[in-house]
Amino acid sequence: MHSTFDQGRYAVLGCIGHGGSADVYAVVDEKLGIERAVKVPRERPDAAEVARLEREAAVLLRLDHPGILRVFDTFDLDGRPCLVMERCEGSLEERVAREGPLPVEAALDLGETLRAALDAVHAAGVLHRDVKPANVLFTPAGQPRLADFGVALTQRDPGSLTRTGAVLGTVAFMAPAVRRGEPESESTDRYGLAATVAYAVLGTLPGDVDRPAVRRRLPAPVADWVAGLLAGDMELEPVASEAVPGRRRSPAAWATGLGLLGAGLAVGAWVGRGTAPVPPAAEADPSAVADALQPCDALPGRINWRSTPGDRETLTSDLLDVDQDGHPDALFVSQLDESLQVLRGGPGVGVEGVHVLDVGRGSVAPTLIDLDQDGRPEVILPERDDARLRVLWMGDDLQPTRTELVDQAGPMEHAQAVDMDSDGIIDLVGPTDFGRHLAWRRVPGDGTLEPARLILSVKDVAVRDMLGRDMILEEAGAWSWRRLTPGGGLEFLRDVPPGAFLLGLPGGVGVVDRDGRRMLRLDAPPCGLGDLGDFLTRGGRLGRRVADWNADGVPDVVGSRTCQGCTSQLMLGLGLERGGE
Repeated sequence: MHSTFDQGRYAVLGCIGHGGSADVYAVVDEKLGIERAVKVPRERPDAAEVARLEREAAVLLRLDHPGILRVFDTFDLDGRPCLVMERCEGSLEERVAREGPLPVEAALDLGETLRAALDAVHAAGVLHRDVKPANVLFTPAGQPRLADFGVALTQRDPGSLTRTGAVLGTVAFMAPAVRRGEPESESTDRYGLAATVAYAVLGTLPGDVDRPAVRRRLPAPVADWVAGLLAGDMELEPVASEAVPGRRRSPAAWATGLGLLGAGLAVGAWVGRGTAPVPPAAEADPSAVADALQPCDALPGRINWRSTPGDRETLTSDLLDVDQDGHPDALFVSQLDESLQVLRGGPGVGVEGVHVLDVGRGSVAPTLIDLDQDGRPEVILPERDDARLRVLWMGDDLQPTRTELVDQAGPMEHAQAVDMDSDGIIDLVGPTDFGRHLAWRRVPGDGTLEPARLILSVKDVAVRDMLGRDMILEEAGAWSWRRLTPGGGLEFLRDVPPGAFLLGLPGGVGVVDRDGRRMLRLDAPPCGLGDLGDFLTRGGRLGRRVADWNADGVPDVVGSRTCQGCTSQLMLGLGLERGGE
């Protein structure tokens, strides 16, 4: 056995798994001091196998979701293409064989996590085509990951995304339509997930889960969940079952699902309201609709885009005043190269002189909170993969004078600065567990963070985005804009289109509908995005906030353009005029 891989970069700890044609080794990345896993083919593959391995790497490198196995790097070992991956310890198939069926709630939680991951796969134009228990892995912390994209099909592959032909996948978890030779689709992936969850709770091969006789063997909550997952994909004969308390609740039914715990705060309540099905919008050319809207006066109307090369796969960015000089700085986070890249803002600034700070794996958008109340806020980055917070105590030169790592009970996906207990000190709030929980860490003002307190825990509602007190929620396919109130409630503001996201504006917040190339606001009619619409429709990733970066009196934006494993372009959108001028 090799003692190292990739010219000594990865020190081998031992073999931890075997697949049909490859072995998986636990390694330590000697450069970063982090444990990873390396998938190594046993033999030098032929051209078809090389293409399959390259497809798997390409697919995983382009997907970004906490429920999907992460690939960090590739290298060649004696003609064998190897993948450097997130370390996992065993599959769902192995766990069920070793420990028996999962409890009902554990199986449902697993299903919801994998459904969110599969939604992200489909949103990226990818079909997995082999969802099964052996391809669900668990991290050392017990978090599930959807893995093995070796037979995945993408829109970049020759032919249609739902082409027919050779039947691929595992028959026991394959949709009946695929076994009949019909085209693969997103619904056939969902069928594989339904069968996987049924296997998890039964401990045996489930049979065709679209058949009532099979679903009657399942516990009622799982039968309902499977039917809900497949609803709309195929005609299902209903199976009589009792309603399960706490699942598939309407907003009115979970009106007490939100409550602030401790610190003398009153228990808050969701503002319940019925959620009617959203009628399909009439088809229209988005650019024509956007052209008919008034330009957004809070956005730059015309933009001069400036760019500079950045680290690989820079996915998130923001405008925050890190050095407290009165001018926002541009911040960019690379998850692949694990870095925070900063461009100082102010009069006469340019895109040269990027300050690069090392951060942890899975880092997401940073926030600023003054932990010790000395007037200079600290930069806090949630490190999603390692379930911890990285706190940077910044100096005048945009370099940290001190770094502290704080454990999290559950990794935050968006960390926000909110004064939850109205004591005049900003606290840390953010969604965890793929948006199904909302946690609060109080800042007492002595340089520390108190342990997390659970604010919200509703399994059938997901926090899709959060900015300050505002958030986008998804419930039963409907997306809405909500606001966390000082008393601990969650106020309904308006319905929004699926896929919409929040954008911080001078003096407020808007919701960007990228497909409609418009912004939704509470105090004004929808308005057009102008040049920002072109940036988004051409694959650009927009930053979290609009602010005057170069101090010329016109709002600016930040963003990035990136691709699979390659150098990113850090984008500064300098406003030439306000919208409507």
